[in-house]
Amino acid sequence: MNKIGLFGIGLDTYWTQFDGLYNRLTGYQDEIRKKMESHGATIIDAGLVDNPQKASGAADLLKSNDVEMVFLFVSTYALSSTVMPVALDKLVKVHNLGLLFKLPVIKIC
Repeated sequence: MNKIGLFGIGLDTYWTQFDGLYNRLTGYQDEIRKKMESHGATIIDAGLVDNPQKASGAADLLKSNDVEMVFLFVSTYALSSTVMPVALDKLVKVHNLGLLFKLPVIKIC
C-alpha cells in the first residue's frame, strides 16, 4: 500500500483576523485526505503548517513515516520568512526532495 504525505500551509496571523478560517481550511484538508484515502493510499497528514515549529514537526513526521510522495495543500498565503525556509530546508526543496525520499521528483506548475 502506498504511503503518501500531506500537509497544508497557511499564515497563523490570519486565524485571529478571520473568524472560522482555520477550521474551514483544516476541513478542506480533511476532504483532500479522505479523497486520497478512498483510492487505497495510507495518508500521513502532517496538518496545517503555519509557523516554523510546525514546519519542522511536519518534516520530521513525514520523513519518519517514510512516505513515498508528498502533497502540499496551499490554503492561504504563507510568509517565506516564517514557514517556508524550514519546510524547504527539511522537506520540500524541489531539487532535493527526490534525494530525501529516494524518489523521482515531478514538478507541476
